[in-house]
Amino acid sequence: MDKNTILKLRKLCNGLKVLYVEDDESIALQLERILKKIFNNIDVKTNGKEGLQKYKEQQHDIVITDILMPKMNGIEMSYHIKKLNKNQVIIITSAHSEMKYMSKLIDIGVNKFVLKPIDLEVFLELLAKIAMKIFKNRKDDVLENEKMQTNVFAGINNPVAIVEDNKLKYVNDIFKKNFLKESDGDIKDFKLSYIFKDEQMHSLSNTDILKKIVGMKKVYEVLHIDSQLYKTYKIDVIKSDEQNKYLLNFINIDFVINDLEKSSIHNSTKFKTRKDFLKNLHQVCNDDKKYHIFCFGLKNLQKYVKEYGAKQMSSINNKVAMDIKKEFSMMIDQRDVYIYFFATNRYILIAKENENENIYDKVINKLKRFGNNYKWESGSSIGFHLDYISENLNKEMLKKEIIDNTDAMLYMLKD
Repeated sequence: MDKNTILKLRKLCNGLKVLYVEDDESIALQLERILKKIFNNIDVKTNGKEGLQKYKEQQHDIVITDILMPKMNGIEMSYHIKKLNKNQVIIITSAHSEMKYMSKLIDIGVNKFVLKPIDLEVFLELLAKIAMKIFKNRKDDVLENEKMQTNVFAGINNPVAIVEDNKLKYVNDIFKKNFLKESDGDIKDFKLSYIFKDEQMHSLSNTDILKKIVGMKKVYEVLHIDSQLYKTYKIDVIKSDEQNKYLLNFINIDFVINDLEKSSIHNSTKFKTRKDFLKNLHQVCNDDKKYHIFCFGLKNLQKYVKEYGAKQMSSINNKVAMDIKKEFSMMIDQRDVYIYFFATNRYILIAKENENENIYDKVINKLKRFGNNYKWESGSSIGFHLDYISENLNKEMLKKEIIDNTDAMLYMLKD
């Protein structure tokens, strides 16, 4: 998950309050650090009793909790919280061994689950969906409060507009930047039909367009003024209780990554996972050999989306994964390197120093020339070039510090 994505998610989650309850200190510190990159207001507690007390003092938009904890477990805490607020969003983090508790949690009304070890891509995408749902549930207040419109919509990195009585009443800055020309003048005179590629839209009024797409699960090609290119959007249209008043939220799906893509990549290549990395780290740190650690992932993602479309990204990422497996197969077989699949388009490689060969330089050379050897299809001008960061694995660091440092390296990768 790159820095820009984190910043976008932070804007989306601006103002939301989070309660995080986890008794495992190492897990809590790691996830708390990630949550602080996204939310401004976080309360962290170590057991369900403290978590429930904090919730009673100050209700939260999102509750994230472990299941097995001292004093009061996550199931009991969730039960009491749901009694206080049946609509409360609760995310349960659980290991596979705790799956037996799921049916009880579902009976309570909890339906958001994240398996440990937590896949960051899946977790952050879930947070984005929850934040948008919370935003939608507050639509009536937002639509009626112009001051709130400015505060809320200004922090969203999607184009947003309000249409009332066939005219645009409000648009945020990103809407202006993407869709409005300086010569368009007063937004009240702007016709949404201008931006749609679909010619059937061109003869419709603003209200007719909204009536046509409200509740539709379709995507639309929409013109960006700066580039004069059509980009793919899903448009959420929310109708206010007031007649002829609508809220539009444009979601650019060109870079949306489906959860199935992650499992597809993992299954097709059979790479070790983050869980294996955490498990093997103890063995590596106790080995008398020296190791180097590499974080890498595919660059030029926007070029691939532009060239082949967002729908091809799943296949492209699968092809990259298989090519990585092919390029490093001999070194993997000889146990000179270990590769771990962390998330879509994010990998960690640990290389063990060899007395007879400079493994570090060999890995660097493979990463550097990877895009010259592997492409999506024959004749493509866009090679599978990898962005990578490397450093010596410092065994004097605590295990948690190594993990935190690795996560930081992954964030720094460019895509």
